[in-house]
Amino acid sequence: MKENSKRTVLITGGSSGIGLASAKKYIEQNYQVIIVGKTEDKLITAVNEIGGDISSYVVDVTQIDNLKDLYEQLWMQQIEIDILVTSAGLGKFGSVLDVSEKDYDLVMNTNTKGTFFTVSILKPLIKRGGHVVLISSFLASKHIPLTSVLSSSKIAVETFTKIFAREFLDDKIKVNAISPGSIKSNFMSFANPTEEQQKILTANMPKILLEKRGEAIQVADAICFLTSEKADYINGAILSVDGGISVS
Repeated sequence: MKENSKRTVLITGGSSGIGLASAKKYIEQNYQVIIVGKTEDKLITAVNEIGGDISSYVVDVTQIDNLKDLYEQLWMQQIEIDILVTSAGLGKFGSVLDVSEKDYDLVMNTNTKGTFFTVSILKPLIKRGGHVVLISSFLASKHIPLTSVLSSSKIAVETFTKIFAREFLDDKIKVNAISPGSIKSNFMSFANPTEEQQKILTANMPKILLEKRGEAIQVADAICFLTSEKADYINGAILSVDGGISVS
């Protein structure tokens, strides 16, 4: 692999939300940033917005062939990864009687399968002593009606975190996860709950102890912390960034 004085971070879901905010933070810290997403127009917009040493690849993380192609492109360019952040994720709401097979597969394939195979396929490119940060959700520890599929997909992510941390010990690669709370992003616009679903979600939502929703940049700050020297003794952890919603 070619020598590069800069450290390299690859972020899936890097064109919006937490991924975009993280890309901006790493650029500020003089990283070479690679963002991955499935929509070319959004990636181009993100690259222009962020500026600096950034590149992008069109990849649908639910498609194994896409991930293998990404690996091949990076390998051919002799690019190694210091930090891998898997922030590609989405949600759909519905009761056990209402969730369609299409929505079930969409959520599980993106959040669970996509996360697993992103790490699995790109692992050979991660440098010894590198970092992997997965994105969970406060819903993994709550039992809110209409969130059974989304919650279980994030429970799987937390399980991956702890097992990957053990499996990657020989390469001294630390694996941690962030569990965001209610964050201002485009998440709900995609999930698009009906009016009745929104009423049920609101009625059952735990209290945010800090009494305000979070910002994507606050989650990005936590991601940067976990991949810094200040977090050198943290491995296999799930860090809540949720304003206290997980303990209410």
